[in-house]
Amino acid sequence: MPVYVGAEDAAVERFVVRAELLGAPALAELLGRAAQEYGYRHQGPIRIPCPVAVFRRALASVAGDDDDEEEVEDDGARS
Repeated sequence: MPVYVGAEDAAVERFVVRAELLGAPALAELLGRAAQEYGYRHQGPIRIPCPVAVFRRALASVAGDDDDEEEVEDDGARS
């Protein structure tokens, strides 16, 4: 599922994240912040207003170091 991440005054990066990872506590907290910022009725892709480094750390804590299929992909797109 595409997720756009970036603070309001910074470049936005697009990540592709497995939906089940979004329920993990670290990511759920960031989604809660997004809901406060944009509301629950926000249309369009998921947008998380936080620094990309914070999102990457949250993903690392959730995804772990599995040798299986890549769970998170940064497609390198910038907005």
